[in-house]
Amino acid sequence: MDSGAVLEKAKPTDKRFDSSTYQAAVGSLLYLAMYTRPDIVFAVAKLAQYNSDPTVYHWQMIKHLLRYIRGTIDYGITYKSGVNTVTVFADADFGGDRDDRKSTSGYIILMGSAPICWRSKKQSVTAQSTAEAEFIALNLAARETAWLRQLFEEMGKSVKVPITIFEDNQSAIAMCQNPVNHQATKHIAVEFGYIRDELDANRIDIEYVPTEKQLADIFTKPLRRQSFCNLREQIGISRIPE
Repeated sequence: MDSGAVLEKAKPTDKRFDSSTYQAAVGSLLYLAMYTRPDIVFAVAKLAQYNSDPTVYHWQMIKHLLRYIRGTIDYGITYKSGVNTVTVFADADFGGDRDDRKSTSGYIILMGSAPICWRSKKQSVTAQSTAEAEFIALNLAARETAWLRQLFEEMGKSVKVPITIFEDNQSAIAMCQNPVNHQATKHIAVEFGYIRDELDANRIDIEYVPTEKQLADIFTKPLRRQSFCNLREQIGISRIPE
C-alpha cells in the first residue's frame, strides 16, 4: 500500500464505485493473503473495511495492490525441513484508523525463517495509549501461539518452549510481566491474567526487539518502499526460482 494513502469512510460528496466488483476483488485478494502472501495482509484487511460502501479512491488502491502482485507474481514462501524453532513478532499501530481511531494489531509466527501464521486485525476496543495497543496485540499473538503449540502436540511434533514473542514497546512488556492491577487498564484486565498464566507456566517468553527489527511492523500500517521490501524479505517472502 502506498505509504501516503489516506483511507477513510466515504463522504457524501465522494464518487462511489460498484460494490459487487469491489467485493469480488477483495475476496480474491483475501484468499491470496491468507495462504501464501503475508506481505499483502495489511493492505487487504484495510481495504476490506470499505466493502459495503467503496469509493473510486478505494478502487484505485485495489488496482495499486493488483499491480504490485502482478510485479511479484513469482514471489512466495520457501520452507525447510528439520526446523522446529518457533519465534513470534507482535506489533500495533496506535490509533491508526482515521474513522474511529482504533489501533491495528499485527503478528507473525515463524518456523525457522519461514512464516506459518500471520494476521492483521483492527482492535475491537479503543486503546488509550501506545503501550495498551501493543499489549492487546501481544495478547492476540499469545493466544495464537498457544493454539499452534497444541496443534503441534496433537501431531506428535516437539516444539522448543518457551516460545519467544518479540515486542518493541518496553511499557507493554512491563504490563505483561508485572502482576500488579493496573487501574488504567481495567477494561482489558482479562488479558492480563491470560498472558501472566502463559509466562508463569514457561510456555512463552516476551523479549524486547528494536523497532527497526520488528517484523510485525509490516502488518500494522503502510510503509515506505525500502522499509517494506526489507521486511518482506525478513518475513520469508522472496522470489522463487523457476
